[in-house]
Amino acid sequence: MSGALALWAQFPVDADQRPLVLTGPRLIEAGYSTPQAQQAFRERNLTVGPGLPAQAVASLLGAGGPLSEGGRCGLVVCSAEPTRRGFATDRGEQTLKAWSLTVTGSLTPLVVLDADEQERIWSPVEGHSCGGGEVAGVRADLDAAGTRLRYQFYGSPRRYTDYNGAELATSKTAVAIAPRAGNKTGATGNQLLYAERREVWVDLPTPLGARVLIDAGARPIQAQTRSH
Repeated sequence: MSGALALWAQFPVDADQRPLVLTGPRLIEAGYSTPQAQQAFRERNLTVGPGLPAQAVASLLGAGGPLSEGGRCGLVVCSAEPTRRGFATDRGEQTLKAWSLTVTGSLTPLVVLDADEQERIWSPVEGHSCGGGEVAGVRADLDAAGTRLRYQFYGSPRRYTDYNGAELATSKTAVAIAPRAGNKTGATGNQLLYAERREVWVDLPTPLGARVLIDAGARPIQAQTRSH
């Protein structure tokens, strides 16, 4: 896992204000009226309506790259209103400044993280959460001391696999974790391909602190301190 740690070697762990580390998207979508509208948005086939605040446009650009000139099937960003919304980070959901965008073809307003908040994001890969962003269903709970960790993930079913702790690799800026799997005694024959919610308990050699918890693919994982 040394390669995963190397990607996070420059993370400013000692900064006075810890950067944002997103584990989810900068742009929250809810669905589109037609497949064509969805495809148009995926291709950023968008035009900006008159009077749209410059900050809203900058936020949309930061979340998805340049806007196109639009076209026959293009969408229009009709209006934008400032708001606050929860975004997934490696320290849990944080309520941050955002813009609510009314877009033709979208069933509900889109919500995009404000450009000023996007300036606070740190990622090894510029403009994107490392490794493709959120690791679905993965999270970690820490005790008050920051050393005892319950790691929850989707893995091989209990009928086939035992997980006995996890492999750890640590640095000044990050902690990488990978569950340690072993075949279950007596599990024989063909195995069905599906995943179950699993968990392992791990003791860290030193408190996590401001470091980033990552998986073996260098993707950041949500890690929060338990209240009790």
